[in-house]
Amino acid sequence: MKIVKIINNNVVYARDKNNEHVIVMGKGIGFNGRHGDVIDPEKIEKVIRMDSQNSMDRLISQLEELPEEHFKLSSDIVEYAAQYLGKELNKNVLVTLTDHISFAIQRYQKGLMFPNALKWEIKKFYSREFAIGEYAVGLIARRLGIEFSEDEAAFIAMHIVCAEYNSDMPDLMDATKLVSGVLKIVQEYLGGSLDEESFRLERFITHLRFLGRRIIEGGEWKEQDRADRDFGKVVRKMYREDYRCSQRVAEFIEKNYSHKMSEMELSYLTIHIRNLRSDSL
Repeated sequence: MKIVKIINNNVVYARDKNNEHVIVMGKGIGFNGRHGDVIDPEKIEKVIRMDSQNSMDRLISQLEELPEEHFKLSSDIVEYAAQYLGKELNKNVLVTLTDHISFAIQRYQKGLMFPNALKWEIKKFYSREFAIGEYAVGLIARRLGIEFSEDEAAFIAMHIVCAEYNSDMPDLMDATKLVSGVLKIVQEYLGGSLDEESFRLERFITHLRFLGRRIIEGGEWKEQDRADRDFGKVVRKMYREDYRCSQRVAEFIEKNYSHKMSEMELSYLTIHIRNLRSDSL
């Protein structure tokens, strides 16, 4: 690898053997370096690649403007998240999460802390990502002595969810509110609180998450064939009361999100509601 630009003593912008631009991190890796110098492989601790030059330019700008430790924290959190979830995340999360963490630290230092209105939903609907948020908050505490609350863990979790599903923050917030609204309707129908430890509730929430994302992102259920229509008729006949609850959900979604649910969406929703009702019997 050869240096293209020195960002600071520990970070350089470089070009690898395939002529691709990368960020290279390592203690003293940029010290006394110059454009065109070959990087000592033994000094390389981490190599970061982005999906586009635009993303790389944004990352370089951050590295030049924000404290290096904020970037290191974000990089380590993203690396941990990918390992914990067992999947590759959208690389742009490194930019968005670094921005978020840096501003969160600045707000903390000024005594300006904001509650996360979706904290309960994030904890319940995205429990694995929330666990990553808790890890991140602990890492920040150990390195910087800053004690963030669960609200911040939920904010960080939201960035991880966006990177996991290639969605943006407004869409995630809308989808999360949709799921929360549906759960309230179903809870009222069941006449009491939902068992948060129930495996059936966990499966229902997973179903709603995908439903919410599809609706917010403008996706449509595939065209129905005769077998689908017959299945829907059977469900409506067997679970009339539960189907009526699904219709209430459909009315809520159409009114608030301008999406008309298909009969198959209603049928699968009805089956999940029936399973939840079995838990409450």
